[in-house]
Amino acid sequence: MNRRAYLMTAATVATAGCSLRESGVAIDAIKGFNLHDSPHTFRVAVHREDATVYEGSFDLASTSAPDEETTFYVDERLPDTAAEYVVELQNDSAEPKSYDIAPKAEMGSVTLLVNISQEDTVELYLQESESR
Repeated sequence: MNRRAYLMTAATVATAGCSLRESGVAIDAIKGFNLHDSPHTFRVAVHREDATVYEGSFDLASTSAPDEETTFYVDERLPDTAAEYVVELQNDSAEPKSYDIAPKAEMGSVTLLVNISQEDTVELYLQESESR
């Protein structure tokens, strides 16, 4: 075997399996907050390819209603396999906003932090979770 063939074989063996690594992230939980001074109905949907893998709707009180729920937390029925997910958020009857979360996160798992801001806008943040 000549030197070039030997080096090509060594490089092939060294990188074998690298392309088999699972891409994307897993979603551990979704935490939602209404920071606005009006109540809202907040909808969250998680899509993988052409399928909806999670969908939930939450009625959130205004921040001025101290005895009512202004937050939500979901950790069940979420997709637990790493994949490339698109998260869709909708505040009341506004147009839904879509976010491709895979490019924004490292490999592993995340908690989605979603909120309705004091300015009445929808925001999404990713919190890296501990390794599974």
